[in-house]
Amino acid sequence: MRVPNGYLLGAQLSWTVLKVQSDLEKQNKVERTVKKLILELEQYVAKSELEINQAKRQLADAKHQFETAQLSEQQAKEYCEFEPIDLKKDWRKQPTY
Repeated sequence: MRVPNGYLLGAQLSWTVLKVQSDLEKQNKVERTVKKLILELEQYVAKSELEINQAKRQLADAKHQFETAQLSEQQAKEYCEFEPIDLKKDWRKQPTY
């Protein structure tokens, strides 16, 4: 069976157009997937940076609390170095510093 050249050429062109359209759809799908993955990665990085900053603040707070506790301990030791006063006997006596 012989097909005229015009029909064969038209079928071949429409097959090529459909293949190109299919390839473009696949490429668009891949591009959307890549954009989605990039967005997810950026969100992950932002969340990680937020968590790092929170940890840094918590560390700074803990250092401050530790330093405050050390100062309180030092002040308590200094306070305990004074001689206690018996208020019943020596109510007029002032502590020696």
